[in-house]
Amino acid sequence: MEIKIKDQKINYQITGMGKSVVILHGWGSSKSVFKSLIEFLSATHQVIALDLPGFGESESLKTPWTLDDYVDAVKEFLKELKIKNPTLIGHSFGGRISIKLGSSDDVKLDKIILIDSAGIRRKKSSLKVKLLKILKNTIGRLMPSLVMKMKNKLGSTDYKNANPIMKETLVNVIKEDLEPLLPKVKYSTLLIWGVNDQDTPIEDAYIMESKIKDSGLVKIENAGHYSFLDNPYLTNQVIEIFLGGGK
Repeated sequence: MEIKIKDQKINYQITGMGKSVVILHGWGSSKSVFKSLIEFLSATHQVIALDLPGFGESESLKTPWTLDDYVDAVKEFLKELKIKNPTLIGHSFGGRISIKLGSSDDVKLDKIILIDSAGIRRKKSSLKVKLLKILKNTIGRLMPSLVMKMKNKLGSTDYKNANPIMKETLVNVIKEDLEPLLPKVKYSTLLIWGVNDQDTPIEDAYIMESKIKDSGLVKIENAGHYSFLDNPYLTNQVIEIFLGGGK
């Protein structure tokens, strides 16, 4: 199915019946990565999964977005589809959106589930920062293409794989530190984290658990950034219990 939000065509799917669960995927991903979880939850809930603008089967961004643009898009999406008091499941980048929505006064949720969530701003390697600064100050004006090549070489995989509009969007997104918003999250929050996560380290989970008032952390051993794929059985059972089912 498709809907137009903020002048962007957004692809989404709805399965199952019951209380609403909305799934927000990570950067560079899509709703399809949650196929197993969607099937599991659809037995007891109405599950809404969307491809965020610029990803999956949704339309590519026409101009760079900020994190607030994505937050506003999800708010409008919920309003247009008349989805009331949903539980949000946000993985990685989707977790950023969930945190901002959970701390907002103009949206009503039931619960929040953050899986290997982004949101804690990490300092870049000082060596990388110094090298880029030296290049920019010395040859940046004469050879801007060289500086850009160095940025790409030193940047993350997500940055390297993105087109120019998505690169600028990614920069806009990751520069915002959501740690100050964590105490403002109003909803019961489940944190699910891969102990071996290299993209959003387990230390980020400890920070979130300490600052989100009503929160609890489930660590998944031998799992990385996609902990829900590394151990789908445990992830599914924990989520089911948190949503009010299971033992």
